[in-house]
Amino acid sequence: MSGFNFNDLKKMRDKIGKALSDSEINNCLESTVKELSGRLLRSVIRNTPQGKTGSLRKGWTTLPLKRLPKGVSVDVVNDVSYAIYVEKGHRTKNHKGWVEGQFMLEKAETEVKNVMQKAVKDKINKLLKGGFK
Repeated sequence: MSGFNFNDLKKMRDKIGKALSDSEINNCLESTVKELSGRLLRSVIRNTPQGKTGSLRKGWTTLPLKRLPKGVSVDVVNDVSYAIYVEKGHRTKNHKGWVEGQFMLEKAETEVKNVMQKAVKDKINKLLKGGFK
């Protein structure tokens, strides 16, 4: 007959409960979102054409973290007036042609989406390991 000690299971449950306190979950979530927004910012800057002055690249920034009812959000924005035209494309001055967009933000989003699941999984594992020490 094999024995099973429920006290060990209760201790493990208590440790998991401590590791997953609301403040630690929120800190983990905010940390992950900030890390991913930093990756997105670096990627979009790298994807942005240099241009003559470099102002389009310099215009990228992240807004402060926003707490929402179902999570958190960080916006990556570019305040340069013509950024949307470089991103999405535009008609030429004479309205007879079209300049294709560079899609630097869309490309950056795709890059970050490819690593997002692993980054979140790593953060959760790190949070859980910290709770078992």
